[in-house]
Amino acid sequence: MKSVNRSVLPAKRSRNIEIPGRHGKYDFGGNTYDVRSIEIEIAVLEPTPNELRKKIRKIAQWLSQKGRLVFDDEPDKYYIAQLYGSLKLEQFATSGKIPLVFECEPFALADTVEQLFSITDNKSKQTFIYNGTQETCCRVILTNKGNNSITGLNLLIGGSDNE
Repeated sequence: MKSVNRSVLPAKRSRNIEIPGRHGKYDFGGNTYDVRSIEIEIAVLEPTPNELRKKIRKIAQWLSQKGRLVFDDEPDKYYIAQLYGSLKLEQFATSGKIPLVFECEPFALADTVEQLFSITDNKSKQTFIYNGTQETCCRVILTNKGNNSITGLNLLIGGSDNE
């Protein structure tokens, strides 16, 4: 496998409109990202042309589904990827090359991070660190394992105590 084009950042979605009688275009702001295209090329080697074709068909069946796309140089991240184009095989007797263009969600994802902690009094404070480079959804699950009700809980997202 060889990466052909693995951009660092996907393209922003253009939100422009032409208005009759007005020069240029009106820009609604580009604050959202489009899908990410990741291009790779795979090489397949087999002892006979017949075995090569069998292997290519197995690969094609495997690639016909949406799934995680992981690269060796970033094993802790993955893209949700799917192929929409055809698989074009460049065959040389018992070897072949296939260029692949995956359409992916804009940003790389990571597995769920779980933090367990105990709050024993009303002065306790916990900090959650997100190490990503883009905004992301998050889910916080609080479980009261004690016998007393929880009251006065404050949850601050995207800020600091000074705000």
